Amino acid sequence: MLVVHLDSGENFIEIGEQRFLVLQAEGKGCHTISARCPHRGGPLHLGEVEDGTHFLKCPWHKTRVSIPHLLRNALPTIRRRGRVSIVVPDAKVDEMAYACFRKTLLDAKAALAGVDGAP
Repeated sequence: MLVVHLDSGENFIEIGEQRFLVLQAEGKGCHTISARCPHRGGPLHLGEVEDGTHFLKCPWHKTRVSIPHLLRNALPTIRRRGRVSIVVPDAKVDEMAYACFRKTLLDAKAALAGVDGAP
């Protein structure tokens, strides 16, 4: 198990072969999901939120992935005082975590609109 700490501006983390996307929005909490599309492994962190919906669109095949569906397997994540802490249970302590801010097409407010089931 590995605990990773990010600054609030960072939204992408890579640990070994695993990639994760951190979704944040004021009043909606903070969630860490796999950045791998379940369809064919596309990079969801480079995807986009369909306007007015709670779906991510994979940049490879344009497959729509439900954000609430992705949240079912979200990693334990806590945001406090501008810092995000993520528990990555499958990672080994000696694996190096590479965290960064990646320019994504995601609009965090739109991406988290459907977290509580509301469109």
